Amino acid sequence: MVRGSAKLASTILALTKADLIRDEESIVEHIFERVLNRSKEMAELSSLAGCVAVVNRLHRDKVSLVEAEAAEEAIFNELFEDPAEAYAPKTVQQQLRQNTTTAQLIAKLDHLFSAHIKQSWMPSVLQSIQDTMTQITDQVGDLGPAQMQWLLQNFLRF
Repeated sequence: MVRGSAKLASTILALTKADLIRDEESIVEHIFERVLNRSKEMAELSSLAGCVAVVNRLHRDKVSLVEAEAAEEAIFNELFEDPAEAYAPKTVQQQLRQNTTTAQLIAKLDHLFSAHIKQSWMPSVLQSIQDTMTQITDQVGDLGPAQMQWLLQNFLRF
């Protein structure tokens, strides 16, 4: 669906329930390879904006968001301890950490949204403002000098 609408570059794949994967081979295959964009299944999705692994939060969880964030970080730290040291150099471990946790997902979404505003929304709004200013300037010019003097004296007092 995303590929068909040409939205891969603005799509982030969220790998949910990453905390349920426990054996080292599965951690490497299902989390590390995916968030590093190295898995076979990710090859056709290479232009994705990113892939982030997260821990699901249940509605029955009775912890604050701050506590949930700390618990999520602890889960990923535990996942990274053993396999990450054997599997990856420090630069890759850093890349893994930049692609895990809900906080990282939020940061990536914020970046995408900000880029969209700068590239799409802002230019069209600025153009609309410019068009309106031109239209108003033309209308004021059409009023003539006498009406302009009257407007300035009665409504536009500085």
